[in-house]
Amino acid sequence: MGSVRYLMPIWLILITGLSLAPFRVKHHLGATGMWHTGGHILVFLITTVLICSGAEDKWTRAARTLVVLLFAILCEWLELAVYGNFRFEWHDVRIDWIGVALGFVVASVAHQLAGAKKRVVVGPEGFEPSTKGL
Repeated sequence: MGSVRYLMPIWLILITGLSLAPFRVKHHLGATGMWHTGGHILVFLITTVLICSGAEDKWTRAARTLVVLLFAILCEWLELAVYGNFRFEWHDVRIDWIGVALGFVVASVAHQLAGAKKRVVVGPEGFEPSTKGL
């Protein structure tokens, strides 16, 4: 999980850079057209999973998820501030939030699965899983 801590700033800078890139750059990278909505969902799903990794409880995951939701709004606000001639794109924020919600679910399920693996204890026979401690 330590590597995620170092990757997060780079990931967030890349997302912010793509968000603020001129339209022709976004178009060249395929971030417009039919990939636009899916790209928003995927990017914010990944962001939420990454930021929630290592969170030990649902409240910490929820708080980190809220940070990602605020980051989505910040990205759209920055576009408005930089380019000035656009209106705030609430549609994109709603799409981002779908990705964030899906990311929260994925992170929560991953946490539950990781916890279940930790609770399985190998019995004295060596091969039979034990349910001790469940």
